Amino acid sequence: MSLLKEKKCDFCGCKPPVIIDGCTKGGPWAWMCEECWSRYGLFDTFGVGKAQSFVNEDDGPKLQG
Repeated sequence: MSLLKEKKCDFCGCKPPVIIDGCTKGGPWAWMCEECWSRYGLFDTFGVGKAQSFVNEDDGPKLQG
């Protein structure tokens, strides 16, 4: 079962090599590239209830968070 298929940034639509699943300033969580995460992400660190990053490929490993 693939947990992560190649994702697009929910804000700008790009397909970055590393994608962040994080809480946004607007409230809901989103898939974000690093640039959009720095702009729209609620937190500036990774962790439980904040954000996590993944290699953006099928079954990509979790990197942080």
